[in-house]
Amino acid sequence: MTGFEPAASSSRTKRATGLRYIPSLRDCKCKKVFLFITNFSFIYYILIINNHGRPHCLPGYFYICINTKKMTIAPPATLLRQFNDTITQWIAYLDAYTLDMLQRQPQPGSWSMGQVYVHIIGDTAWFADQMEACLLNNINSEQEMHEHAKAIFRNNRFPDGPLENPANAGMPQPQSREALLQGLTAIHEKVNRLYARFDFSAATGKTEHPGFRFFNAAEWLQFAEMHMRHHQRQKQRIDDALFAR
Repeated sequence: MTGFEPAASSSRTKRATGLRYIPSLRDCKCKKVFLFITNFSFIYYILIINNHGRPHCLPGYFYICINTKKMTIAPPATLLRQFNDTITQWIAYLDAYTLDMLQRQPQPGSWSMGQVYVHIIGDTAWFADQMEACLLNNINSEQEMHEHAKAIFRNNRFPDGPLENPANAGMPQPQSREALLQGLTAIHEKVNRLYARFDFSAATGKTEHPGFRFFNAAEWLQFAEMHMRHHQRQKQRIDDALFAR
């Protein structure tokens, strides 16, 4: 395992800049190793702690390495329950909004709550189509997801903050609350029909995500739930503006 140490002129911060290469972590005398991840960077840092519980090795050194922990995925029954819980929440949330509120943008250039719904419905419907394709054949079974995707799956959550996607530009406003309800309900029913018909745990087929490479059916199911859950933070920011007193 290789590592890096901060250059003498840099402060003791968790940055991947101003670093000097160390041939091996074995060159350092230490007893404990702690692993943590920073948002967005997908870079893992190891902090070396000496026998006295203080950051040591050479003073305050941080090491960058690749996380070699094997990625595991929850049983499909658990993934389906989590998916159903999250999409049911989004269906229930609709009761709090009028169409005017759904179309109201908190500030110019930002999404309305309705645009968030349109985005979630469009993406999750496509994710469900990918699940179905994976369940119907075994293509791409030898392909792997991107390392960045593995980090997301290990944490079972997207990193905090907005994710850039050029395809999201020009997101349309919803035309009715009923259309949003119908869209979410149709996705909910389709995913549960697929689960009842196929064995997600035995499916080996994979389809390609535009940025994260290849997922199998169970991974698409987990990804769909994580994506909807990620937008709950955005929902809270919009609600803060809509319901401000």
